[in-house]
Amino acid sequence: MKSFLVCSSILFLLATKLEAEITTLNGSVFVVMKSGDNVKLALAPVYIISEPQFREICAQVKPEINTKIQEYAKRYLAAELRKDYDAQLALLGFQRDLKEEKYFAAFPPSVTKSDADGKFTLTFSDSEPKIIALKSQRRVGEKTEHYFWAFKFQPTGKVETILFSNDNMTEEYNILDSGELSFIDEVSRIKAERIRAINGIIAKQTEEQRLAQADRAAKAKTKALQLNIEQAEKGDAYGQYRMGLRYLKGEGVEKDAKKAREWLTKAAAQNHSDAKSELEKMK
Repeated sequence: MKSFLVCSSILFLLATKLEAEITTLNGSVFVVMKSGDNVKLALAPVYIISEPQFREICAQVKPEINTKIQEYAKRYLAAELRKDYDAQLALLGFQRDLKEEKYFAAFPPSVTKSDADGKFTLTFSDSEPKIIALKSQRRVGEKTEHYFWAFKFQPTGKVETILFSNDNMTEEYNILDSGELSFIDEVSRIKAERIRAINGIIAKQTEEQRLAQADRAAKAKTKALQLNIEQAEKGDAYGQYRMGLRYLKGEGVEKDAKKAREWLTKAAAQNHSDAKSELEKMK
């Protein structure tokens, strides 16, 4: 009899402990309007994912999302260049829907859905952390608004209440936002990269133009020197004067005072006034 009572007591304690460890999560899904009214989101599928499984899904999905975001960012900038604002808006929507499309397709099947009042209840008998994910949408005029949440939940052995609304689509309630490229940041990065590339091209073209100009100037100087030599050798007073100055100043030729005097003297002999002045200075 005593053994029976002991066993009963142990079973009662175990049952009490197990009951105490059960966590109940009461969730509510809704949209807060500008007026302050709430719109309940019915039939929102609710997913439960273990942390290890969630990490595996993230490792698989995030590279795909990043690749798509890079593609959409390039297409967005192309639309910007051609001033196709409708395409830009569409791409903004595409990149927002990427996470919903990729992640929720990889999640295990939903375990329940919100009821007509946007409410759902989950129970957990263990203390392992879980990822609770939800998605929903509603038609607003001609547009469809999409909402999704992914929240890390730690069972507490108590009754918990969590509200999922458009007001709390923050990083805490949307851990899907961690680790992916930011669409806006990617657009900015590509813009900056293109600006650097354009600046590089401009700098290269400027340098090429500078070198070409320097080359033309050098050729022009060589041509002018050759012309002066030919003129001087033919007895032209101006050519002789110019050769005298060149040797005097070292323009295109090495400085040589003796040769400068010879050419200036020849020009002065032909009554070249500037040649005479230069000879006077050389005395």
